[in-house]
Amino acid sequence: NFIKTTLSMILIVFSVIVISTAIVTKQTVATSTEYNVPPILALCIFWCSLLWLAIMEGGLNCMVGLQPIPFSSYKKSHPKTYLCTKISHKENNIERFIVGRQYLDLMIVFLTSFMVSSIEDATVLGLPQWVNDIFLGSDLAVILCTIVFGQLIAQINCAHAMLDFINNYGMVVSTYVALCVEASGILHAVYFVQIIFTKIKIKPLWQRLFFWIRVIFSLAISIFAIVVFSTAIITGNTTIRDTIPVPVSFISLFILLLIGGFMEALQISIFAVKHLPKEAIDSNPTAKRNCNYILGNNNNDNEDNNSSNNSRLQSFLVGRQIAQTVIMFMIARIITVEMKNTTPGSDNTTLFGVSTQIQTIFFDSGLLNALVSTIFASLSWRVTANFFPMLYLGSPFSIWIIRLCLLVEGTGICDAAWTLAKI
Repeated sequence: NFIKTTLSMILIVFSVIVISTAIVTKQTVATSTEYNVPPILALCIFWCSLLWLAIMEGGLNCMVGLQPIPFSSYKKSHPKTYLCTKISHKENNIERFIVGRQYLDLMIVFLTSFMVSSIEDATVLGLPQWVNDIFLGSDLAVILCTIVFGQLIAQINCAHAMLDFINNYGMVVSTYVALCVEASGILHAVYFVQIIFTKIKIKPLWQRLFFWIRVIFSLAISIFAIVVFSTAIITGNTTIRDTIPVPVSFISLFILLLIGGFMEALQISIFAVKHLPKEAIDSNPTAKRNCNYILGNNNNDNEDNNSSNNSRLQSFLVGRQIAQTVIMFMIARIITVEMKNTTPGSDNTTLFGVSTQIQTIFFDSGLLNALVSTIFASLSWRVTANFFPMLYLGSPFSIWIIRLCLLVEGTGICDAAWTLAKI
């Protein structure tokens, strides 16, 4: 463990140095001559984005964990925590918060990818080209920084101090922004999936009408976003390397969406299956084997599992978090728009001939792409897994996904997070 932690710490420090150098020397997409973002501003946006991501990652666990605790017990001692939970624990707001937060999470992933993804043949610190290709070309450096600084450290710390962790205005603002994002309706396509699998409570006519307007609005935006990035891929105007054929890009994207979505569903299924009767699990031999492997033989009882099974579950959750982040960055690399094949002075300097401002704000920034990833690679899978956990646990692919996550965690590549969390 000491060796793994030491190597992980060296990788993290090296990644920070490589990223900072690439930004300062203007060898990232954002700081290149095309967008000309000042290096200092790019660095600030990158680290502020990771800070915001950390607040929301840990904040979600705190919001869920604090649900059984009455507001009055911490209203005076933790006033900002009270402001967060007072609104998020009202009616179905916790579900709405999770939906909006998920979009903000992926929006940050696309934003950091835009800010830090290197240009082709970027070289820093006089390192060999193969080292630059690994840490910059493949986005390994930014992925490691995002996982450690933006996710794992926060999740480790929030588990020990839920009230203190969200007792800040950053979480208060994040709570209201997440709820506003959900209320805007851009993610209501997820509820369309939910309606397919369950009956929703009858509401007054005007509420149902407003709900369906937002569902149609969300579906329309999602379709438009798919058209945007598909056009960009076909015309060669994305951040993916030019050497990658268009069919390979589409096939890779499809596979990544499936694997990423399956990982999301598997996590929900593992916790949902604990509430199922033993007979339901025994009726599916594959699901039973997977449950025993990850949860132990007493997975549906109230007793604690033995330490080895608890450790395996924790390792799976950490490995899934790492693998999921890698997948999202790979998706971002494939579908993030970057106008490369253009002719100065012609109409093809932007997609569909839109203005440069619209191109930058909506297409290049990844706002639309984050929407597609949130709906089709995350939330839709979570919804179906919540209603049909045995469908995923009983799949022959589930054991391979579980083992992949355990393998990723077992490498110790992000073990530095446990040391940094103690600082």
